[in-house]
Amino acid sequence: MPFLSIIVPVYNVESYLHDSLNSLLNQTFPDYEVICVNDGSTDNSLNILEEFSKKDTRIKVISQENKGLSATRNIGIRNSTGKYISFLDSDDFLKPDTYAKIYSVILENDVDTIISGYELYPEKRQVVPQIKSGYIDNYKELFSSTLKVQSSNDFCFSWRFIIKRELLIKNNIYFNELVRLGEDMIFNIEVICNSSTIYVTSFTDYCYRYNPDSLMHSKQYKPFLNQSIDLFCKIKYDQIYKYKLDNFTPYSFDLAKYTLLIYLPMLRNNLDAKKNLETYQNDLLEILSLSCIRKAFKIIGWKNIYYNYKEYLLYTLYKFRLVRILTIAHKIH
Repeated sequence: MPFLSIIVPVYNVESYLHDSLNSLLNQTFPDYEVICVNDGSTDNSLNILEEFSKKDTRIKVISQENKGLSATRNIGIRNSTGKYISFLDSDDFLKPDTYAKIYSVILENDVDTIISGYELYPEKRQVVPQIKSGYIDNYKELFSSTLKVQSSNDFCFSWRFIIKRELLIKNNIYFNELVRLGEDMIFNIEVICNSSTIYVTSFTDYCYRYNPDSLMHSKQYKPFLNQSIDLFCKIKYDQIYKYKLDNFTPYSFDLAKYTLLIYLPMLRNNLDAKKNLETYQNDLLEILSLSCIRKAFKIIGWKNIYYNYKEYLLYTLYKFRLVRILTIAHKIH
């Protein structure tokens, strides 16, 4: 049984896949397996995977019809055999000592979960956790160390987490396959809240490559976006209630604020990408009627979370769903 299972979901990443896999083969820590799950790629990704699996028997390739990122990672978890599990997105890469450093932490601290930082590529900007660092006894202590669970992104990106496989299996923790955006944080919160011990380190050996074609950054219209954001916000609020997280940090307020400052403009931009003025007013009303948006308005109330009164006026129009005025303003703009 290897010490570490590294799960690599793969979908049409032929341009980056060599760099990603080579960064694994160049690791100074040798005791690992790599589970590459090809999610119905239509480019040369599968051939590249098979090429690498012939080079090194630690690389295993599983191929399936396209099912999405969450389902792909779940296949990796179910086929893993390591004591710990790690994730690597196939357009990212690792510095050579990444897992050697993690292994040294685990030898000194037999913890359930390790959370680290990362480096933005190609800027080489270091992003370190803003939460409490070092050995942490439980999730309550960890959540109490931040006022910005949602907006800080400290609990985002599953590739920042090294997790005991037993923890996932025992607690039946998998990625929600109905969520197509923001699935990482839902998974990570479950991991944290079921961990007896956690270790937070400032290591930034994971190199996160900005990809303009990714789901988050793409400017193409996404017909599923309304439902996806509404669903993952609902799940997050359910987690807040289940684990009583508001007792340790104002998570609900931070999530509501983030919903209005980030998700609402994202939904508006997605609507603009639809480019259908005939249905614009009804489509905007649908966005403003989403349960996550209504809940955010209720939590924020009349607090001014904006930088100027023009934005606060726009907030008021949103809050009362004055879509006719908003549609006229959009046409003029």
